[in-house]
Amino acid sequence: MLIQEMAKGKLMPLWYWRLTQFLKNKIYGNKSNSLSPSESELECIYENKSLNTELQNIINLDQSNKWTLDAEVLNFLWEELNHHKPNVIFEFGSGTSTVLFMHYFSKYPTTNFTLYTIDQDNSFLSKTIESIHVPKNVDFKPIYVEVDKEGFKLEELISKNIFANIELEFILIDAPFGGWMIRKNTIPSILKYCANKAVWFLDDAFRDSEIQILRKWKSMKSIKIEGIINIGKGLGKGLVRK
Repeated sequence: MLIQEMAKGKLMPLWYWRLTQFLKNKIYGNKSNSLSPSESELECIYENKSLNTELQNIINLDQSNKWTLDAEVLNFLWEELNHHKPNVIFEFGSGTSTVLFMHYFSKYPTTNFTLYTIDQDNSFLSKTIESIHVPKNVDFKPIYVEVDKEGFKLEELISKNIFANIELEFILIDAPFGGWMIRKNTIPSILKYCANKAVWFLDDAFRDSEIQILRKWKSMKSIKIEGIINIGKGLGKGLVRK
């Protein structure tokens, strides 16, 4: 649809995507995830987009895996990392993003960093840990966390006071996977541990479920929704306000 194509690669406010969603459903009939790229569109994205030169040397991207972050998103996150220069990162979901973060850390060997990585798949988390090199200047905290219908069960993790004397500055949400609005409690559950103006990103933001999550977060004073960037499967972006 033209209104969606016109915003390719751009950050547009949530109302813009809600309008696009309404128009697409009006013209083509109500369909679930109408903003999300189709299988054929995803294949086209994966075929025609590649990692930038620097990332090609450190990330072995499996483009056949439609669950992984795609090249467009990884390139964008790389630019954001180098712009914001966070010292403390939290990621919901492990994988290629973990590799990306480790490479970012390795660029600044005299700076100390902390990375919290939580995953609902202990086997996949173990494979991620085995596949990466952790620089000496990084305090890496990979943690398996169970999931229920409300999302990650973070209560026990938080009770262990693992965020003591630390503020999260950069958050990536690419998990958990599961039912309707399964990621709704990701940012809210860690708000009190975030720095003011901490930046966050929500992958798969064009799905109906994620759009509803963004609408829910929009009503919260502590979460600012900047919009959705029209790359990959949609990347939501915002800030934490304190």
